[in-house]
Amino acid sequence: EGGALQESYVNQILGYGIDDFQKRCLRVIVEPGLDLLAMAPTGSGKTAVALMAILQAFARGQRAAYTSPIKALSNQKYAEFTEWFRGRGIDAHVTLLTGDVKIRAPPGTQRELMICTSEILRNKLVKASGGSGILTITAAAKAAAEAGDQEAARALEIMAREGHTEDADPDLERLGCVVSDEIHYINDVDRGAVWEETLMHMPKQVQMVALSAT
Repeated sequence: EGGALQESYVNQILGYGIDDFQKRCLRVIVEPGLDLLAMAPTGSGKTAVALMAILQAFARGQRAAYTSPIKALSNQKYAEFTEWFRGRGIDAHVTLLTGDVKIRAPPGTQRELMICTSEILRNKLVKASGGSGILTITAAAKAAAEAGDQEAARALEIMAREGHTEDADPDLERLGCVVSDEIHYINDVDRGAVWEETLMHMPKQVQMVALSAT
């Protein structure tokens, strides 16, 4: 607990020996100050790379997130990871957030994997990165409202209704790693900005593991 994943442990958990590509990925993942871009053809073992990154976050006492570009893939990964943890006796739970579906891990879960669409994580990170400004504005509005300023009170109600409050997003607490599947979508003309903004607003202490088949 808290240390770097050992190759022998990874082999035991996966049920097979990892190959050279996965070994090189593991050498990066065990370094908390490094991010990873793993590019390999479909069927080359990128899912094992994602699992190693998630398990490493758990070993550090952190939570992990896995993002995919489409809801159907997120639903599929939720089922796969839930079964994978259960089948290997790993005490971990999975949260699924797609906009249409919200399935939460039990309260107090220490080892939690959050699976969501890329847009949902982007929205959370963008909102959180503006937190200091929101804190200042909210505090000023509260003070004015308490002093009897009706305009400030109405503004505070609107901010709360739209989700602009000083409350931290619990989904980002203790977040240690983000696995971004299909990262090549960053080149998409219509949706690429989602991945660009995710990278821009990602806290420095969060390890980024980006996967791509191209």
